[in-house]
Formats: sequence, C-alpha cells, structure tokens
Amino acid sequence: MRGTGSPRRRCCVVDSPPIPGPCNGIPWKPRGGATRARRAARGVRSGLSDARQNPRGPGTGNRIRTIEIPLSDRERVASYKQGAIDYARNLPDWARQELYRKPFFTFTEGPQEVSLVYLRDLANLVELAALPGGASILDVACGPGWLSEALFRFGYRVTGVDIAEDLLEVARERIRSLPYLPIDRDRSWIDFRPLDIETERLDRRFDAVVLYDCLHHFLDAATALENLHSMLSPHGLLIIKEGEMPPPGSEGERELLAESEEFTTLEAPFRPEALEALLRGAGFAEVRRLLPAASLIPADEGIRVRLRRAFGPPPGPPVNFFLARKEKASPAGAGGAPARWLAAFELRQSTETADGLDVVVRVENRGTSVWTAGDDEKPGTVGLACRLFSAAGEKLDEFNGRAPLPRDLAPGEAAEVTLRYPRTATPAAGGRLAIDLISRGQFWFSDQGSPALLLDLPGPR
Repeated sequence: MRGTGSPRRRCCVVDSPPIPGPCNGIPWKPRGGATRARRAARGVRSGLSDARQNPRGPGTGNRIRTIEIPLSDRERVASYKQGAIDYARNLPDWARQELYRKPFFTFTEGPQEVSLVYLRDLANLVELAALPGGASILDVACGPGWLSEALFRFGYRVTGVDIAEDLLEVARERIRSLPYLPIDRDRSWIDFRPLDIETERLDRRFDAVVLYDCLHHFLDAATALENLHSMLSPHGLLIIKEGEMPPPGSEGERELLAESEEFTTLEAPFRPEALEALLRGAGFAEVRRLLPAASLIPADEGIRVRLRRAFGPPPGPPVNFFLARKEKASPAGAGGAPARWLAAFELRQSTETADGLDVVVRVENRGTSVWTAGDDEKPGTVGLACRLFSAAGEKLDEFNGRAPLPRDLAPGEAAEVTLRYPRTATPAAGGRLAIDLISRGQFWFSDQGSPALLLDLPGPR
C-alpha cells in the first residue's frame, strides 16, 4: 500500500500534484521472516491490461504481469476499488494500531530499516521541492497521514486525499491528537478528504503534489496523472517515489501476485521508462529521473558506474527519483530559478474619503507559488498592505493590517482588492505610498524583488 513499501523495493520519485491511493500505511509484522514482514508492510493489488493502456497496463512489459483484466470489465475494476476502500477495516487490531505510529514501528525484526528509508525519503522530498513556508502541497493516497503530518510540521499547508475513508479517519485522529503545535500555525493548515483521483479532481491548485509509493495501486495511472497535472499551479512540482517493476518470474513478482489475490487489491509497479512516458503524456514539460546519494544528483549511466566503482553497491534496493515540472523553468529568478513571489498591480480607482483614501487595486500573481487567502493572523496568508515614505525616500510608517485577498490566487490569476489608507498618517509635506503584498509574519513582496505600486500623496489640507 502507499507509503508502506519495503526497502527491498525500487522506488521512483516525481514532482506533480498528489493523487489518492487506496491502501496506504501497512505496517510490518514479523511472522516468520522478512518475506512475511514485507507482505504485512505492503498490501497488494493486481494489475490489468488494456489495449489503450500502453504504457500504463501490466502485461505490456511496462508494468508487472499480474491478473489480466481490461478497464472495460467494470465489475472486476469495481472489486479492486472496493478492496482498496475496505483495506484498513479488514486489518487485524495490531496492524491498525501501527497505522497511528507510522513511520515508526513497534517490532524489533526489520522495521528500523523501513523507518530509515521513510525518513531519508522525507528529507530528500523536502530538499527536492525547495518550497517556501506556507506553500500548498497535495499528498495523494495519503493513507494514515504520516507524510502529510510531517509536511505540515515542516511548515506547509497540506491536503491529504485517499480513496479509503477509514484511513482518512486515522489521519485526522493523528492530527487531532498532536500534543504540541508549532506556534506559527494551527490545525487548519492540514485537512484530509476522500478522493478517487482516477475519476475526480479538486477545484483548486497546489504548489506541489506528492505521490509516495502509491501509483502502482492505480488502475488508470495515465488519467490520474492527467488529473493531477490540472491541479498544479504553473511551475508546480509533482514528486513521485514509486516501486520499480520486479523482473518477470522473480520472487518479487510472485509475492505481488500472491498478495494481490489475498487482499483483492492492485500492485502493478512500472519500469522507469514507462513512468517517464506517462508523465510526459500527462503534459509535464520537464521530467527528470534522480538518484539518491549523499544528495540527489542527475542520473547518468557514467555517474552510476563511477559511484559503484568508488563506493560499491548502494545500501538497500536501487531507487529512482523523478522530478517533473508543469512548465519549463524560467531564468527570471535568482540562480536561473523562476521568481516565486512576483505581483503585478493596476490602479483601478482611488477615492478620497473623510477618513483617508480608499484604493482599489487589481493584483495579478506572476510568480510560481499559490497565494493563500485569509483574513486571520495566520503566517503565510497573503494580503494587500502599504508603506509610507517621505518625499526624500525615508520610510515613515507601514500598515500591515492588510486587506485580505478575496480567494486563493494561483499563478496567472488576478483579483481586485480594496485598501483603506488613513490620511492622518500623511506628513504635512506629503509623501509616497508604496502599495505592496505581504506574506503574514514572513516578508513583504517588494523585499523579494517584486515591484510595489507607488502613489504620490499630497499633504493634509
């Protein structure tokens, strides 16, 4: 199940919007050796083939050769969906309790290795995404929510989705029971909701989507990736870690086939080349396969050979990381990266009142991050504010009791906002008003290189 893969399995990581997977978070159980532990840790779903599915279908050489069913077999497809939905409620009590402890386990035979894999993957994921605090992340097939919780603790706004309501309730309970929250955020920064990403989309966009060890559960991975692509903001990232297809006839394939029968769920990993083709077919303009080392480096066969000669084979299974961008990176920002926080202002109306000045401004998000709206004091929410400068350019005051955005604004979107400026603040000699955006508790946009809207103010009459 998603996020439960054994360290003996290969993995791929790709950047893109998150997708709900059926059965996530299966714990380890030492029942007679590593094989039984792996089976308890993973959960399985059988594969399918369909003429239109290449490269997404098993039986084509791109996914594991499992139980052959066409997507048109609605009854069989529905049974796999239901198996995923029912997975958690069919777990024994000991296994269900482990869902609350993940990524850590109570067993002494093997789980430490699994926990280390999870923690290394988490560190690599956060480093790879390089998102600012308050960025929005979709965790697809979030299962018991361990990854969503960790990303929330890192300072991101997280939405976890899954097809199984029982797993979502475990995830919600994990967050409800957190004893200590960071002082700059509350539980509204994280939420969980049911979603079948193969047939549904959320009506919002995210800075990043994470698919952690779940894509092999999807009957129609191509459609799922297309849906996720539509839910990413421009320049948004999709990050995937995914088990690689075991060799035909291998012990790994036999295990997956057996577990698929046992759990009535689908386990159909991909070849890396097929996964890359799926990502490009879904519309991603940039797709990169990455390898874990001390840090992530571009994959190159020459580098692989030199690393193996220098250090021997890597610990654990060979793994693949992928990074995909919805749009090609622009050279506009520092170091060749696109500017994340960039606004364009247009003055629509300026009205003098008895109390001061009401300014109506159209503001457009020309950066690469979603602006989160909110009229509260939560750090990271974005709103209109202003700073007052003298005619000589000296800053006199700032007014960050800002006007909130009417809604979240993804890159390329715009909205009108009204800002009220108190005239009593203007010095007798007049001054200049710099209308700007502020990310609450973090920074002014102009301090990040985004130009403010400047208005000359006469002195009080």
